Amino acid sequence: MDNELIEILENWQEPITDRVAQDALDAKLGIDNSKGFFQAVDWNRIKGNQTVVKSLMDYWNNIVVVIVDVYVHTQTGTQELATDDSWITDIDMNNIAQNIITLADAFPYSITNYVIPKTSYIGGLGATATSPDWSDINTLETDIKLLYDLIYGSISMWRYSGEVICSSDSEQIDVL
Repeated sequence: MDNELIEILENWQEPITDRVAQDALDAKLGIDNSKGFFQAVDWNRIKGNQTVVKSLMDYWNNIVVVIVDVYVHTQTGTQELATDDSWITDIDMNNIAQNIITLADAFPYSITNYVIPKTSYIGGLGATATSPDWSDINTLETDIKLLYDLIYGSISMWRYSGEVICSSDSEQIDVL
């Protein structure tokens, strides 16, 4: 494994894909359950893993994918990584979901179990306001993990498959 690939892989953070409705209920009841909240660390993991998947695609097959820079908001402006005092707008959530769709669309093969994430969040407090729930966050994290596993697996197979050369003698097959 070369240094470029090692550097890319070192930035991967294992997604949390096993959230359930009870996690959200626990959080509403004040029970300490980190999976019941969408926190800065979750945002940063999803955003960072998108960058890893994009880098793997670039590395693997020179697939050029352009994803939107996504920022979070604070009292003093915008920043790249979320913190406990930052907030995420509906536009930010729609952009991060659209980035996953863009990455999946750029992958040259069909992705089993991929679920297209929602990109229709509407901010505000009115009747039309929508925000992600635990299953939406699971979808984001599961999709990015599927892409990571497929691309990294493709790199591994590609690296070790070699090249087969058949000679005119049907009994001989050489593998380089």
